Amino acid sequence: VADDAQVDLLAQELAQALPYDRVVVDDGDTDDGHAVQSVEARGWRRGAVLALAAGVVALLVGISELGHWRSTAALAQLQSTEAARAQVERLLRRMIDAETGQRGYLLTGHRDYLDPYRLAAEDVIDALAALRTYYAGRHPQALPLLDELETLALRKLSELDTTKQAFDEGRQDVWRNLLLTGIGKEQMEG
Repeated sequence: VADDAQVDLLAQELAQALPYDRVVVDDGDTDDGHAVQSVEARGWRRGAVLALAAGVVALLVGISELGHWRSTAALAQLQSTEAARAQVERLLRRMIDAETGQRGYLLTGHRDYLDPYRLAAEDVIDALAALRTYYAGRHPQALPLLDELETLALRKLSELDTTKQAFDEGRQDVWRNLLLTGIGKEQMEG
């Protein structure tokens, strides 16, 4: 009577040496129904285990890919949000630049100060357009706030331009009154 270790060793050797035809290894004890095994049955089990392992690997790869796609989408959204935030900051900086350029011109009368004023005014328009594109596509509920911001920014640019024109026309009392009354400050805070 062979022991279990010898039966397993013999079955493995046969499995490696022969094709998967039905080879029966008998240890002489067939009463329990488990002692007789075929190399074919062991091959089937190995195949089932390999198929199960391949399925688990495929599932893990699928989960990993799904996570990758979600992370990529989240990163793209963060980059887009960051670009919109940068546009808001650009808008605010350029409004300050426009006012600074206009004030420099009013104080000195040198037209060199108008270059930053003009560039800033153009940049404000571009920043507003970029923000409108962003919010229209992603957050349409915020468009009323953007409309209000656009109204205030354009009103301020108009007030700066009106003050500059009054200065150019020599209407000192008008441009000083506009500058000193704080209309622009009230509009921006309103």
